[in-house]
Amino acid sequence: MTMSNGAERLKRLQRKVASAGLDCLLLGARDAFDANTFYYSGDATPPKALLMTADEAFCFSHPKQECPGFENVEMRHFKKQLTEFAKKHRVKKLGVDMHSDMAFAAFYIEKAKHVSFVKQLLSLREIKDADEQNALRFAQDVTKQCVAEALDEGIYGRTENEVAGVLEYKARSRGFSLSAFEPIVLANERAAVPHGKPTQYKIKRGDAVIIDVGVRAMGYCGDYSTTVYDGGNNELRHAISAVREAKAAATKKARIGALGSDLRDSALHILYEHGFKDVSFSAAGLSLGHQIGLDVHEGATRLEKTRLRKGMAFTIEPGVYVNGKYGVRFEDVVLL
Repeated sequence: MTMSNGAERLKRLQRKVASAGLDCLLLGARDAFDANTFYYSGDATPPKALLMTADEAFCFSHPKQECPGFENVEMRHFKKQLTEFAKKHRVKKLGVDMHSDMAFAAFYIEKAKHVSFVKQLLSLREIKDADEQNALRFAQDVTKQCVAEALDEGIYGRTENEVAGVLEYKARSRGFSLSAFEPIVLANERAAVPHGKPTQYKIKRGDAVIIDVGVRAMGYCGDYSTTVYDGGNNELRHAISAVREAKAAATKKARIGALGSDLRDSALHILYEHGFKDVSFSAAGLSLGHQIGLDVHEGATRLEKTRLRKGMAFTIEPGVYVNGKYGVRFEDVVLL
């Protein structure tokens, strides 16, 4: 985050605070990375709380950190500090990021009305600037490099957990981590559960394996899925080919002005033509993809209900999931 776009982000947010009739907005990170705290302060090292009125901004942190554009305060006896702040600024209506692990602090301001500000915050982060797009592109590139190296070294004879560990090592050796989400490595019938957890199953040749991982780099998330298969099962090979084709069709539709549902429908059309209607991602209750940024799942609305705009970032990840047998998924990030 540069000084200039940080100041503009804060101004946009404070205009939203004013237009919503809020006396103050509370953001923060108690124990873990928080996207909004990072987005507006340039750092999300916990513990940190951001308090913003229509024309002032305060950063409480321990130890005291310098956040450009904020009045920086050392966090000491935060409950007392927050109640005194609320009294001084006459906070009667408090906006809260209910997704934050700092949301509990709103209850320190007992007399204020608490208002969820989640959708407004997601909306403000929806369009990515050039720096954000570069960070997303970098995170995705690093993610793909980690997967490619792990596959080159070989996954056969290793457990799903061991492969996940190798992928994590590849990210760590580059100075990052697979902290966008917990890595997914699933073989055969376990891959029919789209977002299951790796097990001690030892992968062997002829297994169909879904790998789905995401590096977090400079705060921003990668998200990449592939399906590995070297066997001769014709049904499975057909499914892999169909899902690849569905992904290509959806990606071709990914243009400014399109509806997310247009992309979904183009992918489903291919899968239906190939006979995978009843086991498609849609039949499994999944979306074609999701917006992505500082959080791996972003956006105030589901991708299918979103009109695509310049600066949006989202995934396309069609799949088929045959209960008790196998799963197939291919995924990449699209930047408009």
